Amino acid sequence: MDRRYIFIDGGSHFGQSIKWFERSAIFSQHPWEIFAFEANSALIPFISDRPYLAILNKAIWIYDGTVDFYLGEETDGSSILSCKRRGGLSRVPISVGCVNFGQWIKRNFSQRDYILVKFDIEGAEYKVLDWMLNDGTISYADGFFIEFHNSMVKVSVQRDIELIEKLKKLDIPCWILGRFSQLLKEVIIDEIDITFK
Repeated sequence: MDRRYIFIDGGSHFGQSIKWFERSAIFSQHPWEIFAFEANSALIPFISDRPYLAILNKAIWIYDGTVDFYLGEETDGSSILSCKRRGGLSRVPISVGCVNFGQWIKRNFSQRDYILVKFDIEGAEYKVLDWMLNDGTISYADGFFIEFHNSMVKVSVQRDIELIEKLKKLDIPCWILGRFSQLLKEVIIDEIDITFK
């Protein structure tokens, strides 16, 4: 079976990361399949359709089923974590579908495939990464782009560093995204050719 090239956009919002990825040098080197996870159904129509894109209106989480989801006043602030401090979360959650992310990868792909994952999942990244490290499904990923939401969910920057170090020990590169990870700039992050064309 041929190797597949997979980009998973966790917390797709309006699909900005997909557009960013499509402009990268690595995108032009392989036939990519893109999977966009977005739990806020109001945002799905804003993600531009493409022949190689599958949109999943679900939250990335640690089990299959449904989960409480707190909509934010702003479209980029919704979260499954009620304790999130920014984004003006509603006090009353809605129920959304969710997937055990590691097991979803295991069911849909093989370890031969090249899989890059972007997480901007508003604080859920900590439990999801821990779950994947514990059940071994982390080994399916070839790299992570992560926006850590440490201060917004009362997690220390040290916790981010610990997760990055665990990934590095498994030879899984991790690139830090977003304004809430500025304190991590002193951590040595691996490089990949993702330069814009």
